[in-house]
Amino acid sequence: MSIRCYMFLRREGFGGGRARTMRGDGEKNTRSRRRRQARRDAHGREAVDFSRTNRDTRRHAPEAGGRPPAPPRFRNMKITAKSRYALRILLDVAIHGGEGLRTIKQIAESQGISEKFISRIAVPLRRAGFLATTRGVNGGFRLARLPSKITLLAIVEAIDGPLALVHCLAHPGACRRQGSCAAEIAWGSVNEALAEALRRVTLQDVADDQRRFAQTAPQEPDYCI
Repeated sequence: MSIRCYMFLRREGFGGGRARTMRGDGEKNTRSRRRRQARRDAHGREAVDFSRTNRDTRRHAPEAGGRPPAPPRFRNMKITAKSRYALRILLDVAIHGGEGLRTIKQIAESQGISEKFISRIAVPLRRAGFLATTRGVNGGFRLARLPSKITLLAIVEAIDGPLALVHCLAHPGACRRQGSCAAEIAWGSVNEALAEALRRVTLQDVADDQRRFAQTAPQEPDYCI
């Protein structure tokens, strides 16, 4: 409602009545809540406090049957997009290694990844010693070590940190049951099995598989990992 319309209604005597009606509605709702609370008390139930704070507390209190507060979010049971793209970038550089340096533009066109995202992922790959960069007009990327020396586990950990399927494995000491929990041992065994599987596969293995795909379908190379 505009200010001019509001002033006209007030001048004609409508504003005060509307305000009184709204106040009346609010008082009526308050009385209804009080009557519901009185009925609950009469039946021996716990009195209800309608404040927002107590509603939230009741909803999240485990003893009241509510859901406990959610723990902090963490990376869980998933290889991130950054790790998948990091493998594709290294795979592209490995396959075209005999053609000289590989530019960001060439990788972007081949893999369908934005140049900006490639630049961001290349930073930790350089720090991990997987990529070497040459600056200048004719610059680009090349592998800094042999593909057979780069494992999938090393790529994932270079991008996302140590592999951990559950929170207690990623943050030792965060759980009060640590050291006396059989579930921790079970998840630790599964985590180590996954790490060993990633450790056995190298960039050379993936590149060899990609070359075989290229021989059977050279018109539509697919580097999606």
